[in-house]
Amino acid sequence: MSKKILNFINSINYLKSSINKNYISKFDDAIELFKNRKIEKKTSLMMIINNFNLFSNKKDIDKSLKALEKYSHYEPVIGIKKLGSIYQDLSKVKEKRFHIMSKVNVNVEYNSGKKNIKKINRETFTESRIIIAKTLALAKETMMEDIKYDYDMNDSWFESNIQNVEFVSVIPLKTKIFKSEVTRTRMKHISQNVLNYDCVKEYKEFLETDKEFGTCVIDNLVGMYSKSSLHMTREKIISFCEKYYKSPLDFGLDEFTPCWDEEDGIDSECLQEFCKHFDISHYCYDVNNQILLKYISKNRNYESLIYFCINNHMYLIKDKVLKKSLVEKAKDRNNNINVKSSLFENEFEVKNNIYDELENY
Repeated sequence: MSKKILNFINSINYLKSSINKNYISKFDDAIELFKNRKIEKKTSLMMIINNFNLFSNKKDIDKSLKALEKYSHYEPVIGIKKLGSIYQDLSKVKEKRFHIMSKVNVNVEYNSGKKNIKKINRETFTESRIIIAKTLALAKETMMEDIKYDYDMNDSWFESNIQNVEFVSVIPLKTKIFKSEVTRTRMKHISQNVLNYDCVKEYKEFLETDKEFGTCVIDNLVGMYSKSSLHMTREKIISFCEKYYKSPLDFGLDEFTPCWDEEDGIDSECLQEFCKHFDISHYCYDVNNQILLKYISKNRNYESLIYFCINNHMYLIKDKVLKKSLVEKAKDRNNNINVKSSLFENEFEVKNNIYDELENY
C-alpha cells in the first residue's frame, strides 16, 4: 500500500466517531476495500462513509450498502498484486528513475449562483514527475496513483474527477546525472549537440546553428525581444553580461569572471538579473519540471521568458498551453521560492516577493 493511501486513511479515521453504531462494521469494510484498491477513488469512499453517519436517512444508507456489495466483487485496480496472482519477481531488480510527462483531463463540477446551478468545467493539466520504480510499467502505475490522489477531489461545493490520463513522454534517466541542488550551469550548446526531449516543446526558430560555438541564450533573447520596445540586440545583451560577469559586486556576487566571452555561455542567474533589469518575467525549469528561478515583471509589457535549462542548453518554450501550465505550476502561495533541483551540483536558495501572477503569454 502506498504511503499516500495510508496517510489518507489515517486522516479520515476520525469520521468513525460520527458513524451510526449499527454500521461501524460497514465503515471498516469500506476502508478495507479502499486499502485493497477495489474502491479506487477517494470520492467513492467518502460517499459511502458519509451515508453511514448518525443523520443519514434510510435511502442514503441503502445506497451505500449496495455500493459496498458492488465493490466487494470488483477486481483490484492495476498495480495491486492479488493473493495467488502470477507476476514478475522483482526482488533482485534495481530501482530506476523515469521522467514521465502526462496530460491529465479533468472534469470539475461545481454549484454556481443562488440557485446552485450545477456547472461543469473541463480542464487539461500537464504533469511531469520523476518516478522511482523497478520497471516502466510500475513507474506508470505509480504515476497514475499519484495523479488520482492529487486530482480526484470532493468538497461541499465542487467535485473533480479525472476523465483520462495520456502519457506524453517517458524518459529513463541515469542515476549518475542526479546530483544535489543547483549550479550556475552555462547554456551554450548549439542545436546539433542538444538532446531532443519529447516532453519539452522547444522553440528553435531563433537559434543560429551556423556558428562554431553555441549562443542559444543570446539567439533566443534577440528573437524574443528585438521587435519589442526594448529593441534588443546582441550587443546590448553582451554588454549586460560583461558587466554581470566582470563586475559581480554590482549584483551582490563575489565570483569574478574577468575573461568572460559570449562563447563561454550564459547561466540562469545572469538571466535572472537580466530580466529584473529589463522587467521581463522569468521562469527557469529543470528537466523535472521544477522551478529553479523566477522573477515576476512589475509592468508585464513583454512576453515572459520561459525555458528549461538542461545539459548546458536553453530549451525556449513558446507553446501557449505548456507556458500556461508551467506558470500555474510555478505559483507560490507562501511568497517565496525555495530553489531545489536534483540535476545540478551546488546548492543555493532564492527567495523573491511574489506579485500578482497574471502573465503575458
